[in-house]
Order: sequence, then structure tokens, then C-alpha cells
Amino acid sequence: MLEAITKLKIVLPNFFILAFFILCMTGVGWFFGRALNGTSASIEEFLGLNFALNDILIGTVLILLSAMWFSIAVMLDDSFRLPAVASLVALFLMSLFLFPAPSIYMLVILPAWALLLLERLRMRHVLKDLMPWKPSWALHAGLPKFFLAINIIFTAALAVSPTALFFLRQPLPRSFIDQSLLFLSAPIQQYTGIDVNSTVDQTLNHLNEGKLTDPQLLTIARTEYSKKLNLPLTGKEKIKDVIFNVIDRQLNQFAKQSINIFNTGHINLFLLGFVASVFFTFQFFTWPAKIISNIMTRILLFLLEALGYIIVEDRPTPKYTARWPSTPPKA
Repeated sequence: MLEAITKLKIVLPNFFILAFFILCMTGVGWFFGRALNGTSASIEEFLGLNFALNDILIGTVLILLSAMWFSIAVMLDDSFRLPAVASLVALFLMSLFLFPAPSIYMLVILPAWALLLLERLRMRHVLKDLMPWKPSWALHAGLPKFFLAINIIFTAALAVSPTALFFLRQPLPRSFIDQSLLFLSAPIQQYTGIDVNSTVDQTLNHLNEGKLTDPQLLTIARTEYSKKLNLPLTGKEKIKDVIFNVIDRQLNQFAKQSINIFNTGHINLFLLGFVASVFFTFQFFTWPAKIISNIMTRILLFLLEALGYIIVEDRPTPKYTARWPSTPPKA
């Protein structure tokens, strides 16, 4: 009985730490799942695009907390089974909320799980060889694997989310073009002399220095311009409308293209490019996230040590060197 209580006391602190980790990871799936699947109640518009800003911000904070709890659990306990099981449970629960429905894409939790196990291995290896205790080195070795695992799951969830399907239907919203032209209208007019708010006929007449006063000449110029753009024009359209129609047509043509990879079926090129860009964008933002998580973890470790909840002790580490048989050993 006494032995069982002793074992429980050893496991209990790490159990609670990993419970916080699982809770935070589940929260990440909940908030980012609402943002990706369009069920968020906090949709805000920016440049014509809809963002669930509150959910994204809360989910980001929970990711940082998850990285902190998992790192502390790994650094303060050298057991393998408990973090391995906890990380698998956390990834599974997060995926349940991230993916709109159970699918084959949820298998990405397996490579993500492997990355978390690799993170644990790298951190324990660094801590074993360190003297004195330097948690920042272990965090520097382990945190990139953690955020790469999260990135892989996010990218897979985004690829099958309603957000991606909406993006394929309308790659560039009209409001986004209008907002962009609002900022660019002055430079365009300054360098080209074209006012994006003027009509096609007004612009053609302006570009020809006012020589198209004859309606017949204007019709000929408009027809020529229409053939070049491969776009029907009446002359009453505004230039910003023409710009949007040309961009939208080109994007939709590209969005319909697909490739067959290893005879497994056709994959949409535009979706592939969209997912790849999202993956590398997320990966870019993990750089400051790693720094913040590193700082948060070190602060919490300092507080735990100051309050007496953890003990930092230096242990002698064996050092191995090589020498020639004729060389005397150093003291």
C-alpha cells in the first residue's frame, strides 16, 4: 500500500500537468474548429475577408499554453508512457473539433504524434547532456517539432473545411478587390492617368486625348478593347468592374485545373497551392510563437522553483574523451 502511494505521488504532478495540456489542446480544436467551419459567433470583416478574430486569438493563446505544459511535463519527468498517451489523446480530441466530420485526413494525427514523441526524445537527450541546468536549450530543440505537428493538423483540417470550399468557389471576394483599389486608385491615376471609378467609354476617350467624340469611333475602340480582354463591354462598366471580372475569370480558370497524383484521383491545383501557402504561412508564424512559448515556460519553471514546487540540482555527468595510448590521461 505504501509503495502504491509513493508511486502515485511520483506520477501525480506530471499527471496534472498533462491534464492541463490535454485540456488546452482540446480548446485549440474547439476554437479553431469554430473559425474554420464557419460556426463562430464572432465573425469580423477585414478587406472583404471574414475572420473569427476572437476564436483565433483564444486558440493561439491555448496553443502557447499547450506547448508550455507539454514542455514542462517532458523536462520534469523522464517517463515515456504518460506523455506518449497524453499527447495522442490530446491530438485526437483536438482533431475531433477541427475536422467538420470524421475523415481519412484525421490520420495526420499519427505523424503529428510522432513529432511530439521526437520532441520529447530531443528534449530529454539535451537535458541529459547539459550541465548545468539550461531549460532554454532543451526548449530550443523541442518546440519546433511541437509547432510543426500542430501545423500539419491545421493544414489538413483547413483543406477539408467549408472555408477552403468557399475559397475555391470565390478565390477573391469582390469586396477585397474594391478595398484594394480604394488604396491603389490614387497611384494608378498618377502613373497611368486612369481613374478606376470612370466608365470604359470615358477611359477610352481619355486615353485617346478626347478624340473619340464620334459614337461610331468610340464603338470601334470599345469593340477592339473588348476583343483584347475577351470580355463583353457596353461602355457603361466602371474600370474597377472590368479589373475584377478579368482577375476573377483568370482565377476561376486556374481553380478548375487539376492533376492526377500516382493514379489516386484528381487533385485541384488551386486547392493544393492554397493549402501549401497556408502551411508555409503557419510555419512562418510559429517562429515568434516558439520564442513566446520558450519565455513562458522558463518563467513558469522559475516560479515553480522559487515556490519550492520543483528542485533544481546539478549532477555530475560522465565525460568521454579519446587519446593515443602513449598520451598520459588528464586528471
